[in-house]
Amino acid sequence: MMVLSHSMIGAGIGYQLDQPVVAFLLMSLFHLVMDKVPHFWPKSKKWGKLFALSDIASCGLLLLFILVYQPEHYVSVFAGAFGGILVDVIFVGIPSVRRSKYGQWQHNRQPHLSNPAYLLTDLMAIILGLIIWYI
Repeated sequence: MMVLSHSMIGAGIGYQLDQPVVAFLLMSLFHLVMDKVPHFWPKSKKWGKLFALSDIASCGLLLLFILVYQPEHYVSVFAGAFGGILVDVIFVGIPSVRRSKYGQWQHNRQPHLSNPAYLLTDLMAIILGLIIWYI
């Protein structure tokens, strides 16, 4: 799934729990569950890099929005959001881990589909994060 999807649900859970450590740990584990849901990823490396860059930029804008508009809960919200993306930071962002047997396990267990219709999965996750946030 997109980093934005993971971080949005993590931010919503962090906001509701208002317990940074619990939100971080919960979302670190929930990331693995979310990755089992079929989701879109481009086949082309060029489009994959562009997609990843726009995803990371969107996630950064989300975190900036949180800092500006939700300052009273930002520690828990950031903890949940970071817990939501930590698995990707480790398994995708660190080349030696990405190439390891654990990195390959994480990559192979995800159903990456090239049909853009599967972006709806991420859109539903983002909407779920907003719903959790505003309950």
